[in-house]
Amino acid sequence: MSASTNIVGLSDYICSLEQSAKDGDKNAMNNLAVCHFNGEGTEKNLEKAFYWYQKAAEMDHIEAQFNLALCYFNGEGTKMNLEKAFYWYQKAAEMGHIEAQYNLNICYYIGFITEKNLEKAFYWCQKAQKMAIKVQ
Repeated sequence: MSASTNIVGLSDYICSLEQSAKDGDKNAMNNLAVCHFNGEGTEKNLEKAFYWYQKAAEMDHIEAQFNLALCYFNGEGTKMNLEKAFYWYQKAAEMGHIEAQYNLNICYYIGFITEKNLEKAFYWCQKAQKMAIKVQ
């Protein structure tokens, strides 16, 4: 397969993702966001990545919720907003996202973005550990 065939295939894939995302497919929204974020099959565009992460996150896509939190935390595709990052970490953590659970543990443990709360830190640490064991 030639490089030009790969490019055409990626272009078709992106077009298909865009249509599915516009039709309300939350998985397509997240995948399209990843493509825009990483510049895979399309030009890197953090604003478009943020847009599609947000759309998918609002539809309860767990990975999009976590990635949206990261966008807010790092100011990628949007202005840095630690409160919104914390909100989306919490949403993803409540839905079972291990990294979000771990990040909440850290936030509560050191009092970053929120008040220090060792009980909540321990709770989220335990949740992350239990999820990690399930994944293995």
